[in-house]
Amino acid sequence: MLKHSKYRNLIILFFLIGLFLQLLVSFSYWVGGDQMHLLELGMRLVDGGNLSSFSKLKEGGGANLGSLMQILVAGPLFIWENFRAPMLVPILFNIGAYLMISKIIFENYQDKGLLIFTIIFWLSPIRLYNTGFLWEPAYILLPAAMHLYSAYYMRSKKSAYLTFMHIFSLFVGLQIHNSVLILVIASLYLLFSRKVKVEWKGFALGLFTGLLFFIPLILDVLNNNLPESTSSSGYLGQSLLKVAPFLKGVLYFVKMTTFDMVKAIQETSFWDGSYRWIMYIFQILSISVVVFGVYANYKYYRGSIFKKWANDYQSFSPTNLWLKDYGVSIFWGLIISAALSPITLQAWMVLIIIFGAILPLQHLLSSFSFNEQKPKLFMLAFVIIELIMVFTFYFGQLKFNRPEQYPKELQEQKYENLERLFE
Repeated sequence: MLKHSKYRNLIILFFLIGLFLQLLVSFSYWVGGDQMHLLELGMRLVDGGNLSSFSKLKEGGGANLGSLMQILVAGPLFIWENFRAPMLVPILFNIGAYLMISKIIFENYQDKGLLIFTIIFWLSPIRLYNTGFLWEPAYILLPAAMHLYSAYYMRSKKSAYLTFMHIFSLFVGLQIHNSVLILVIASLYLLFSRKVKVEWKGFALGLFTGLLFFIPLILDVLNNNLPESTSSSGYLGQSLLKVAPFLKGVLYFVKMTTFDMVKAIQETSFWDGSYRWIMYIFQILSISVVVFGVYANYKYYRGSIFKKWANDYQSFSPTNLWLKDYGVSIFWGLIISAALSPITLQAWMVLIIIFGAILPLQHLLSSFSFNEQKPKLFMLAFVIIELIMVFTFYFGQLKFNRPEQYPKELQEQKYENLERLFE
């Protein structure tokens, strides 16, 4: 694919830098309540062979249902009993997601587009931060990539394999985090707007395979063994009625395309005193790129909204147009999910939209001519700021710096039989 590309060495270099950063944060993080819960869940399977019907009770009511999350955490622990072992799976999931979407990007934007994708996705501080420690978002990018990959190739042909992958991606995502509702709505949009072709045997096989992970849940329901989920003060449609939480959810569609890390920067430990002005500079840069993201979205979608800009799409190939429609499907998925949510969506909850959200910026930057100096300087500055953001949260946040020999949850004896994971 890149054998004769003039960008080959740069793509490989940035991929290796991103992989190094992924390994750095994944094997440096320290544990808190979320991590201890998942480790305990995994060791329950390792030690006793107890397969759980759910992975976590949710603060908004309900639970992450299914057994897959426990299997993903426990798998590496069977081989290596260490609290960092489960991170091997998210690392592989991230690599797999990158490779799958790279194929689509290369088909549409060639090698220059793949270089841009490597910069804005693989080096993204948002991706590295949210997949750098043991919690649900670390696993979500592979099912998100499977969703786009299968739908993209289902646009032109019926395929049992692709339909199976598409349905299975939804079942995988469902067991990781409830934000998969965004992908479900996107799939319905693509189906009813005839943007994908479904092969029903593949659909049935994907449905059957996905349901296998819910057998423990079905047994627990039949035996009335399910615990009560945590109560929620929210209600269905709360975010829409309160407006502000709804608008915040919508804004994530733009923010996910950039390196907006204002909150993560604020939580770092070394911006006190005389260095605080540096924090403000990074926050301003972070917000300014969101403005650029708004412009990229406006330019990408304005032809779908205003008739006078309809000619914008004359330069789009058929597959470019399909990707634009996929972005629209993800946007509607986010809009409806944000409106229905009983809690205010947080950035980590919608990491699943990143491939659909990134398309406007991908298209805009791919139109730049790298034969000119300004686009080169812009991309260089983009990379430098991304790397600064990553090292800011890596060196400045306690979750990536080991403060004690044992986590406080273990010292307080909230979890049993996990000491050996920290030896």
